Formats: sequence, structure tokens, C-alpha cells
Amino acid sequence: STFKGKKVAVQIYEDDTINETEYLLSDPIAKERLSSSIKNVKNQQCLREYTLNEIESIVNDVSI
Repeated sequence: STFKGKKVAVQIYEDDTINETEYLLSDPIAKERLSSSIKNVKNQQCLREYTLNEIESIVNDVSI
């Protein structure tokens, strides 16, 4: 209804200019989580080791 009676053009393109880090940092919540994770690694806090079997199990349990 917003564009009723008007011509509308839709442009689809792939933007390769933004990388994954820029994308994460563009979201305030993701930026805070990333910063917190980096801080934890530097301070060796809140770390957990996983075996290859545990990782495979986690990956296989994820529903897409």
C-alpha cells in the first residue's frame, strides 16, 4: 500500500566491502561479546577446552 500506483525499482547486489569483523563490530551487542571474549582469552578466564568428539557432537546437534 505504501507504493501503490508508484513505480518501484529493486536493486540486488553483493557488497564485498564489509568483512566479518566490521560486520560484528557494527552490532553493539556482538561488539561487546567479542570484546569480552578477547579480554577473557587474554586473561585466561572463562575458557573451556573441547575434544574433537565434543565439537563434532555440537556441530551435528545444531539444527539449521
